[in-house]
Amino acid sequence: MAARPTGKVERLLALPSSTLRHWEREVGLLSPRRDSYGRRQYSDYDIRLLLRLRHLALRKGLGLSAAREVLMSELSGDGAGLRGELRARGELRARGELRARGELRARIEEVRGELVALWFSADEAAARLDSLGSRGDPASKSPAPGRGRPAQGTAAPSAKSRDEERSR
Repeated sequence: MAARPTGKVERLLALPSSTLRHWEREVGLLSPRRDSYGRRQYSDYDIRLLLRLRHLALRKGLGLSAAREVLMSELSGDGAGLRGELRARGELRARGELRARGELRARIEEVRGELVALWFSADEAAARLDSLGSRGDPASKSPAPGRGRPAQGTAAPSAKSRDEERSR
């Protein structure tokens, strides 16, 4: 379980760090650890809580305090938060529907966790590829054909001449 810095979590959630800090203070369930410089490092568990909190507070429009209550009841396992949310929206029609939604919600959370892990893996792989390319390999530093600086003794085509060619 890798810790993620605030910047990566900001990009993933599309939320500013001030919102993350505010939610950390107000919700009380979030506890990112600090590195040796005092910067927050979010665990996968913290990120999953933030994803769920963002969904409840912003997308469902519950507000932070109501979202905290729903999240607390979901974490306690009694399902009261989900039932209360469904009743408040007039969507509770039968116990079977509630059970199906709960199973679907659990599967969505599982897939969301997998997607978050894949996103971070892809980000780390891209960083590794970038570091491999910057180790002095001359082939990785040469521009692709037709890109970069023109060959010695030739001038780059002007914007005007390119426009003339396009119009032909």
